[in-house]
Parts: sequence; structure tokens; C-alpha cells
Amino acid sequence: MEINKLKQTERKREFQVTKEKADMARQLEFYRRRYEEATKSRKRLDKKVEDQKVGTTLRSDSTNDFKNFLDHELDIISSRQDATLSRISLIEQRKEMSGKVATLKRKLKALDKPRSTKKLPLAMNGRAQRYLTY
Repeated sequence: MEINKLKQTERKREFQVTKEKADMARQLEFYRRRYEEATKSRKRLDKKVEDQKVGTTLRSDSTNDFKNFLDHELDIISSRQDATLSRISLIEQRKEMSGKVATLKRKLKALDKPRSTKKLPLAMNGRAQRYLTY
């Protein structure tokens, strides 16, 4: 009887050990799944944070790019306006210069024409003739 009792207690102990092993395995599996879920959640959160950082950087970069684009466009408009004003000024200067050139050409032609020396009436003396040439 004692042998049977020992066998029975041994079986109970084996059953208890097996039950505890199964419980431990279930707990281990449960904690492993929880750990994996936590790891996945952490990775998702890290990715969201990284995406937000990238989005913020992209937004700030795109904002800076837009500001740079606007500055560049304003520089182009300003340069174009300066060029237009400069062109108008140069056209006016050209008109003035061509007017001066035309005047100088007329004066040059007038100087190049042979002078006509008309004889004055005999009543005037020679000295007056020198000063009254045409």
C-alpha cells in the first residue's frame, strides 16, 4: 500500500510538475507575445515620431525653399525693373547724344564750306574789309 501511495504521490507530483510546466509555458508565451506587441508598438511610435520629425523638417525645408524662391523672384523682378529704368535712361541719353552729333555735324559742314569773300564797296578801307568777310 505504501508503494501505491508513493506511486500516487509521485504521479501527483509529476502531474503537478507537468501542470506547472504547462502554466509556465503559457505564461512565458503570454509574456513573449506581450513583449512582441510592446516592441511593435514602440517601433510604430518611433516611426511616427521620426515621420513627424521628417515632416517637420520637410515643412521647414519647404518653407525655407518657398522663402528662397520668393526672394529669388523678388530679385528677378527688381533686376527687371532696374534694367527697364536703365534702358529708358539709355534711350534718353542716346536721343540727346544723337541730337548733339547732328548739331556738331551741321557745324562741321558749315565750317567745311568754302567761305565766300565778297568785295566790299570801294568806299570802305582795307581794314574794314578784313573783318567783314562772309
